[in-house]
Amino acid sequence: MSTARVSLLVDNPANYSEDSPRLSVPMAWGGREWNGKYLCDGMAGGDVDILQPNIIICGGFTALLRILTIARSHDVLVMPSCHTSYGSGIALAATIQASAAVPWKSMEAGQEPNPKEPMISLSPDILHIRNQFLVQKIDGSGGYLHVPEAPGLGTTVDEQILGQMAIQ
Repeated sequence: MSTARVSLLVDNPANYSEDSPRLSVPMAWGGREWNGKYLCDGMAGGDVDILQPNIIICGGFTALLRILTIARSHDVLVMPSCHTSYGSGIALAATIQASAAVPWKSMEAGQEPNPKEPMISLSPDILHIRNQFLVQKIDGSGGYLHVPEAPGLGTTVDEQILGQMAIQ
């Protein structure tokens, strides 16, 4: 199964409209956008198929929940992003918790991606780096990120490791 998508770095998602008819893959945007108004404008204009807000950049849980509400009203698939270099294991834990809370709605049949469960945009090759600061490591075995079940974000910062990294 193909999970192809096109993620473009543009200042204005309306620019997607020009390219969208020529592409056969969904248009994704938002992983590096911090301004909720721009995220919402992209959805309202129908220029975005998949919205990828980064919980660290967009303003945290509250901002992400607002974005999700608007995305649902525009039938835009939301796939929280933790793909960028911003953040650590705590950022990933927050993204996993947010993703688990998203009310998932698949795209139309035959259109990719058609997720059966929540999806996160993540570079798996840096999971071990993100985990080094955590007491309870995030499990990425089998191609799945497992939702931590402990209170809060489900993990805690390893104070000893953090202390070793501190610059005096």
